[in-house]
Amino acid sequence: MKIVSSAQMREIEKIAIEEYGIPEILLMENAAFEVYKRCIIELNKENSITTVIVGNGNNGGDGFAVARHLFLNGYNVNIVVLGKESNYKKEALINYNIVKKFGIEINIYSEISEKEFNNLILISDLIVDAIFGTGLKGEMPEEYKKSIDTVNSFARKIISIDIPSGVNSDTGEVCTTAIKADETVTLGYYKKGLFLYPACLYTGKVILANISIPEIGESKIKFDSEIYTDEDFKQYLPERTERSNKGTYGSTFVFAGSFEMPGAAVLAAKSAYKIGSGLVYGCFIEEVAEAVKSHLIETVLKIVPGSKGHYNLQSYFKVNEDLKDAKAVIIGPGIGVNVHVESFLKELFKNLSVPCVIDADALNILAENLDLLNELKPRCVITPHPGEMSRLTNLSIEEILKDPIKTAINFSKTFGVITVLKDMRTIVASPEGNIFINTSGNNSLSKGGSGDVLTGIIAGLIAQGADPFAAAKLGVYIHGKTGEMAGEKLSNYSVNASDLIEYIPKVLN
Repeated sequence: MKIVSSAQMREIEKIAIEEYGIPEILLMENAAFEVYKRCIIELNKENSITTVIVGNGNNGGDGFAVARHLFLNGYNVNIVVLGKESNYKKEALINYNIVKKFGIEINIYSEISEKEFNNLILISDLIVDAIFGTGLKGEMPEEYKKSIDTVNSFARKIISIDIPSGVNSDTGEVCTTAIKADETVTLGYYKKGLFLYPACLYTGKVILANISIPEIGESKIKFDSEIYTDEDFKQYLPERTERSNKGTYGSTFVFAGSFEMPGAAVLAAKSAYKIGSGLVYGCFIEEVAEAVKSHLIETVLKIVPGSKGHYNLQSYFKVNEDLKDAKAVIIGPGIGVNVHVESFLKELFKNLSVPCVIDADALNILAENLDLLNELKPRCVITPHPGEMSRLTNLSIEEILKDPIKTAINFSKTFGVITVLKDMRTIVASPEGNIFINTSGNNSLSKGGSGDVLTGIIAGLIAQGADPFAAAKLGVYIHGKTGEMAGEKLSNYSVNASDLIEYIPKVLN
């Protein structure tokens, strides 16, 4: 499902108005009516009260029109205006003049006492937030901050128009404070910021309202960002054909585990199999192979030489011919960090001819050898969490989390890799600048080994023929859904990474 930036939304509206001849006042009216329909679900006509809080921009114009619909249909409604009445222009001014002529109660925030405003919020069954929408720029005026804090403290139910006021619609940042909505009715297209942290904690349920904007083609707008619903992701799953064999669905080669962390190899290999890879080869050092072989009865073990429980340069030369049969390669879970592992990775990356998924310790070694990424011939996927991304970019974790989309895109464009930046809302970026924001998952995934499972899922999808960018998007979505299903059954406290693997087939079904 396509999602847009605030600039893209303005361009879409401009096309609708200028090329299709749709008056802006009609778009505002359609938006207001869609919000009105959500409001009346929450209201009792006889004795409920709605307060619409409006700012000075077009979002305020939407709010005036919502108030008019409520009033004309017999609902009790009043309006609080933040800012100056004289600031209204064009369509917002038209709707402001209409509600004045209808005699709807209008309170100017700066002209009423704090007690009066508090009482208005307290007696209201519903607050409609029409303060900023996507129009917030710069610092928030003090009176707006104060009013928003009061609404958050005392409101029974809040519906925000387009995006909760105080939230950046592009980055998901919160400007000082923001409305904490129970529901957000977003207009025309979903906005990127709605799905990013911390904005996703402020939106409540997000409803997409059709305001009669025509379908805008890719020739006019470059839609570079998306989210998935359960229906969306089905179309991207690799097909399973009736006449097939294990070779049809590709071989995944796994370089994972060490003397200290053999379990990472189990999680990655099992996940690749469970998502559908036809064959999985475990290229493990002897200590790991001995520890995991009873857990990986389907995995073909290729034991490679190592140094003190870790990969070394000879590990690569043992399997370099076998790698010609690979369709995808997993590199990094639990392999440790030392000079021997580094020499192994350098040789592997120089000679790799198929897509790989790079995770964990391999990323930490890459952070000191970023030029290795330029040697990777095939399209590869990296899966860093913010700490690993910090080491890869020399940005602070705070800088990364402030604008994760920008961080992921910049890295992907610079090094030609697909970046899976893991967080509460994982970002997947392509070298072409396309973005996927993942909305599945929960805190049950916050366990050791969860990332190893994700790596196995992505690689297993690539082995079956999925494009690496599609595989990364699918992988994080499926991984998140396993966390949701496992958490529901086992509790979010009790889900282990190995449990996630058992829920892969349930998610696919």
